[in-house]
Amino acid sequence: MKARELEAAALEQLGYQAESGPARNAYLVGAQELRSIKPVQARTMISADVMSAMSLGELLDYLAVRLNAQKADGENFMMNLIINNTSDKAVIQVKNSVLEYWLNESSTEENATVYMPRKTLEQLALDPSVPTANVTTTGDASLFERFVGMLDVFKTGFNIVLP
Repeated sequence: MKARELEAAALEQLGYQAESGPARNAYLVGAQELRSIKPVQARTMISADVMSAMSLGELLDYLAVRLNAQKADGENFMMNLIINNTSDKAVIQVKNSVLEYWLNESSTEENATVYMPRKTLEQLALDPSVPTANVTTTGDASLFERFVGMLDVFKTGFNIVLP
């Protein structure tokens, strides 16, 4: 127990001396964790308000970050995405475990075309387990479900110092 307290004291001092905010936060959270002080409940990564203010390109960038490379390994497909309550559309391609997109484009080489309201896309970006009743697909109907299954849900509240 003494070793934990010594490490916590060292991290606390490093935190007080750190010039950068993120480094200071990491040190102080580590010290708090070692002292077994219950951490403040972590907030979600992004809120629905922020999501609704994003452009379609920013929303697709967010989905690209959430794409799990292991789940997307070996996938090679292209989808047309049509947001049917706005004029937004895009071509989405998953290839080499990477999501790429082209805004305001349509592809004739797509494996599927997906139609959905903007709000449904925002909800899916926040939580892939949201029911997709408002989504209509032409072509390979399972493709969109497979794509949504490749998205990670980020976990918050993980340990910084302890295993």
